[in-house]
Amino acid sequence: MGFLDKVKGWLNIGGPKVSITEVHQPVVGKSGAVTGQFEINTPREAKLLKCIQKFICVETTGEGENKSETTNVIGEVTTDTPMDIRPNIRWTGPIHIPYDLTGTLDKMAAKGGLMGALGKVGQFASGLGEKGTREYFVEVTCDIQGTPFDPSDKISVEASVD
Repeated sequence: MGFLDKVKGWLNIGGPKVSITEVHQPVVGKSGAVTGQFEINTPREAKLLKCIQKFICVETTGEGENKSETTNVIGEVTTDTPMDIRPNIRWTGPIHIPYDLTGTLDKMAAKGGLMGALGKVGQFASGLGEKGTREYFVEVTCDIQGTPFDPSDKISVEASVD
């Protein structure tokens, strides 16, 4: 292996690629799980150390100079899967990301009584704020031994979780 091959391997150029092949859509409800599949393909032998799966919400508020973007991880799963991936053989893995957006105010509102009344007032007040746009994504990142830039894939998903 020459010097350039080592540099390419270290930078993950021509190395393992991750692609999300399927996500069951739409994602609905304040709690549940995002499911689907991803695959890894590599032209050279690689060692997979772990996979990180995330369900992400990107909220954009404001316009022009006042535009701001907030990224929240709704659900995250890390699986330690040390295994060797052989060249030109596609390895398929499941996506299963549990999430729970049932907030404290929702739980209080469900209780009833004084705490329930406070929860309902809090829910109403939180809905009065500035509205923006929300986009939801599923991201899969695989930690490959010997590469500082791990391969990943991110796709937009249809979600109604409010």
